[in-house]
Amino acid sequence: MSDVVDRDKLFEQVWSVPMLHLAPTYGMSGPSLRKLCVELRVPVPMRGHWARLAAGHVIPRPSLPSLSSPPSAEKPGSRRSATLRNAEAVGDKRPSVEAPSDNEVALAAEQFDRVLKPTSFHPLIRDLVTSYEKAALEALQMRSKRDWEENNPGKKYRGPMPQYGEWKYFADAGQLLLKTHRKSVLRVSLLTYRRALVLLNSLVEGLEARGYEVGLESGSERLRGTRSEAHVSIRVAERLEQGFRIEKEAWRDEPRTVRTFQPTEKLSLGIEQMGWGEVVLADRQGGLLGSDWESVWAAIERQHERSVATKQGWIDQKLALEEQARVAREQQLLEENTRKLADVERARRVALVSEAKDWDAARLIRRYIEHIESEKHDGTDAAFFTWRSWALGVAQDLDPSHKRIG
Repeated sequence: MSDVVDRDKLFEQVWSVPMLHLAPTYGMSGPSLRKLCVELRVPVPMRGHWARLAAGHVIPRPSLPSLSSPPSAEKPGSRRSATLRNAEAVGDKRPSVEAPSDNEVALAAEQFDRVLKPTSFHPLIRDLVTSYEKAALEALQMRSKRDWEENNPGKKYRGPMPQYGEWKYFADAGQLLLKTHRKSVLRVSLLTYRRALVLLNSLVEGLEARGYEVGLESGSERLRGTRSEAHVSIRVAERLEQGFRIEKEAWRDEPRTVRTFQPTEKLSLGIEQMGWGEVVLADRQGGLLGSDWESVWAAIERQHERSVATKQGWIDQKLALEEQARVAREQQLLEENTRKLADVERARRVALVSEAKDWDAARLIRRYIEHIESEKHDGTDAAFFTWRSWALGVAQDLDPSHKRIG
């Protein structure tokens, strides 16, 4: 294998990508790739290298020795190597953010030297773990490319090319991974995403153990824990510090001020109840989130109790509105029935008046016929008798009394 590997390319790769991410591209494990580097005399980063880079330290990269030069007496990658001594001597710290302590760097090193396996996480967030690991690798590639180009001006970068963006703009935005303008269950930087994922995993498992049904809201906006038909929504975020830098561009006469954000490595846990109201717990001096789970669970239970009360209030309000609607419907029906009865009574009265008018008209016709008969002396007039028969029929038709009398 060592006979076919390009030493220069391998050297660029091991200083640009964590070993355990690079090893699969060579079809081997991380320890096997490290052994190959030793055989080829390719210097490799010490344990904790990527954590220190993410924490803001500047670590000089050694040069690639020739195969003919005498080997170094110190084991590559050992904690007493020249790389470590140089890193400790010139470690650069970001101006507005306190660099982590040695213990914190050691803890971070343990994380960065161990690839997070999604299968070791709750199934609910495994896809989230994979997405953040991929975004973190992309960010480390951006930083390695930036560092190499600064140290080798005018030369072409030969390491893994990041697919998206540049480190400068990524750093200006606070080194946030998977940045989005939408709500997100995690809003964390390269420095804290693994601690945030572990914290989120503990929250999922702890909520389930306490009888909650756990899920991610639409678009992974929040972690939701539901119990007794009431829920709490949880998010993990990192506080950023706002600053600025001056940038001089070749095509612009005047330098411009660029707003920047710096990660503080301080996480906060937002626990939102149903309706409105959020409680925020945060890292504090002397204790990180997750070191006092009793307080976290107590806060979640308090918010859940408020959600239960809010949900009951909504139910009571809904019942009250339904009762108001029922009373209004009954009142409307009563008014409609009253109107209908009134309409019926009105129609009956109109009909009565009409009947009386028809009866009066029939009586008047009969009197009129009697008057004609009394005045007419010729009782043999056939035309008169025809008319009289017709007129009496009209009177009979108009007279409603015979219908009432039966």
